[in-house]
Amino acid sequence: MSTPKILLEGLTYDDVLLVPAYSEVLPYVTSDCVMRVDLGSVVCTQPDGSQAQRFFQSTCRVGMGAEVVYRANTTHKRFGGFLTFLWATVRTLLVYRDKVIRFDIDNEVFEQQTKELIAAKGQFDGGGMHTAPFARLDNGAFDIYIIGKIALWDALINLQKIYTGRMTDRPDVVKYLRAKRIAVESRETVRVQVDGENPGFLPATIEVLPRAINMVVGEIPQPAPALNPQRQPQAVTS
Repeated sequence: MSTPKILLEGLTYDDVLLVPAYSEVLPYVTSDCVMRVDLGSVVCTQPDGSQAQRFFQSTCRVGMGAEVVYRANTTHKRFGGFLTFLWATVRTLLVYRDKVIRFDIDNEVFEQQTKELIAAKGQFDGGGMHTAPFARLDNGAFDIYIIGKIALWDALINLQKIYTGRMTDRPDVVKYLRAKRIAVESRETVRVQVDGENPGFLPATIEVLPRAINMVVGEIPQPAPALNPQRQPQAVTS
């Protein structure tokens, strides 16, 4: 029997909340098994220069991933979320140009050519991508992945690593960090996405709101598996 899942606003919490989907979730609503979890907050910039705040529970993506969401949301999803996002990812990868982005991560500042920033509270996004396998909903920090310059052929060959939680297999391309606050800016136009929506552009500030809401769960999740020493979050360095 497959592992139960709950789908909330397009997010898949597989092996995380252990609550069934759709009408089968109703008996859990009155459950005493409640987990206090974090929220992510992002304040980003609107086309008119004003600011907008959004909250998220899975991921915030800056750069290519936000363009993927924009493309997916303007495409018919007759083939379901997984294939829609996969096709949108491949199409965007073929045309997307990396941006020079300035990061301020917990007061450590650096700038680099960047394909994508992912700030994750949940483990899954993008129609079933196991993006952040070591992320926790309740640890007060984001799992952060900064994907740098990579050749197109290399990105296509290694695309499956995003779906299988193995981005840390490529430390030559991906910086893996943990932090509570990220300020991001660029001289170029860079789109932002939160949990499958595009609220605006850079500059943006992404912050954790610790233990912000109660969430009903099937059982309190166990700690994430221990990280391989080669996959430990890096210290933030310029």
